[in-house]
Formats: sequence, C-alpha cells, structure tokens
Amino acid sequence: MRVRILHQFFHPDLSATSQVVRQIAFHLAGQGDEVSVICSRNRYDPRQSDPLPAKERKGGLEVFRCWGPSLSRQTLYGRGMNALSFCALSSLRALCAPRADVVLFMTDPPFFPALGALLKRVRKE
Repeated sequence: MRVRILHQFFHPDLSATSQVVRQIAFHLAGQGDEVSVICSRNRYDPRQSDPLPAKERKGGLEVFRCWGPSLSRQTLYGRGMNALSFCALSSLRALCAPRADVVLFMTDPPFFPALGALLKRVRKE
C-alpha cells in the first residue's frame, strides 16, 4: 500500500506529535508499505537549528521537506504565517506527488484536514 503522511514537523524533530508520526511512518514502512512524508524543514523547537535536508530516504520511507519561513512561534502572527506557508507549500508538493492509497493529514495546523478534503476533490482521488 502507498501511504502519504502530511504533518508540519517530522523526525528528527522532538515535538510530541512528530514523534507519534515517526512511529507510525517507520512501522508502516517496516511492514512493507511505501511510505512518504511531506513536512516542513522548520523545527518545532527553534533551539534545534541544524538544517534538515529537503529530501531524504530513511528507514524505508521517503521524506520531502518544504521550505517555509521560520518566524517566532511566540506571536500569533509568526505561528499563523508558519502554518499558512506550510499549508500552501505542502499542498503544492502533494498535488505533484504520485497517487497514494492512503493520505493521512494530521491536525497541526488545525485547519489542515480541511485542506485534505479539498486536495482529494482537486485530484479526484
């Protein structure tokens, strides 16, 4: 089965949700599924500043990281702009990606699942 996961943060990020997504992704890949992850190149914790590659193959899955601004999460503006830019850029990446049997949209950013419904309609999947 081809599985695609979209979430703003992913391994090696240390946020709680990214760790859960990592466990799911690596488990599915270990079961023989084709797993791809679309996420941001930013980190939840800005103190982790080492750059993440735009694309990598790790543990049987493909990770595609979208560029986006890395504004302060301490302000509503910064948090909102980070989320909006990730939604826009990851949507473009998802539109251009090969079809998947299952696409999992996480709830970070909060309006992200609605975007999943829109992408399904646009791609007619």
